[in-house]
Amino acid sequence: MCKVGCHTKALPLNRGKCRGKNGNGTKGVNHAKWCFSGISNDDYHAGPGVSKSGLDLIYEQSPLHYWSKYLDPEREPRKETPALKLGQALHTAILEPDEFDNRYIVVPEDAPRRPSITQVNAKKPSDDTLYAIGWWSDFDQEHEGKVILSQEDSSMVLKVSTNARNHPLARNILSVGEAEQSVFWTDEETGVLCKCRPDWLIDPNPNYAVLDLKSALDASPRGFERSAYNYGYHRAAAWYLDGVEAATGNRPDAFMFLAVEKEPPYAVAYYYADDAMIELGRRECREALRTYAECLSSGKWPGYADRLLPLGLPRWAQGALDGFGQ
Repeated sequence: MCKVGCHTKALPLNRGKCRGKNGNGTKGVNHAKWCFSGISNDDYHAGPGVSKSGLDLIYEQSPLHYWSKYLDPEREPRKETPALKLGQALHTAILEPDEFDNRYIVVPEDAPRRPSITQVNAKKPSDDTLYAIGWWSDFDQEHEGKVILSQEDSSMVLKVSTNARNHPLARNILSVGEAEQSVFWTDEETGVLCKCRPDWLIDPNPNYAVLDLKSALDASPRGFERSAYNYGYHRAAAWYLDGVEAATGNRPDAFMFLAVEKEPPYAVAYYYADDAMIELGRRECREALRTYAECLSSGKWPGYADRLLPLGLPRWAQGALDGFGQ
């Protein structure tokens, strides 16, 4: 049962500040068990420790996929996709609204179209192109360091964030807490350094919970339940709850999802992970973590099986075969 919204005893957070960084992440911090603020998103991802996203690769595909993304010396640098940029804008607008104007700038409605590379390099650009080049040069310089959002994307972010923050549960969930705390702990069974970065950690006053913000095509109970399983959100629930407990000594009362739709009517819903969801997630995470530990020890990161395997029908397709009769 989810206790959030009910009276629960106050559970103090073991919170510290990041005091510096080195090539491996942080400096002067006891990585064994700690939960603290002050690490940038890029430094967190580049730093040591295995995360839930890494375990997803191992569990759903293979250790080789993990090695390729995180350990290969010739791997591609982490890229910011349009979807990731928009997701971060939603995150800021909903969880850190006071920071939105410091991080983002919206293109004015009367802005000229940004010139293409071909137009910029043309030998004899038109007057309109010259004007657009100058306008965008000034705009980029004036707002250097900020992420640029289109009018369309900005409108969507505003409508979704308004609905999320006007939800009846938002007052208890979003009013007290902190975004993007970095949590590190050493797994007792495997000795592996682990980490997670909750979107929102609700202070124990009196509630104590982890909130994960997720965009969805369908945020209805049936639709989000299906996508939550398909995307491995049950592993996130277990990993974050167990991780925060290991780092702070106190287990959160709930792992919650704020599911938001990015299409009209921009509906939102709050959910909590039930016991069965968390238990399945924990078992899958433990299996992937043991595999990760074995690969670290052996230095071998195998891909798929090296033998011939049968290829059958997925369970949902078995009915098609049965439908043909004998």
